[in-house]
Amino acid sequence: MCADDVVGYEVVLADGNIVMATATRNKDLFKSLKGGLNNLGIVTRFEIKTFAGNEIYGGVMAFP
Repeated sequence: MCADDVVGYEVVLADGNIVMATATRNKDLFKSLKGGLNNLGIVTRFEIKTFAGNEIYGGVMAFP
């Protein structure tokens, strides 16, 4: 559910280079990772936007 809030990825590419992919740096890689493509490298870090959640509840609802 938080995939839309990712603002950056740190990726190890196949050639061993470590790059940062954001909306302004390595844009094509960033779009590909946000779109769900794989085999582009190994993501070692995510940067995610967060927000305060004062009235958020969770749990399981079951009905007979």
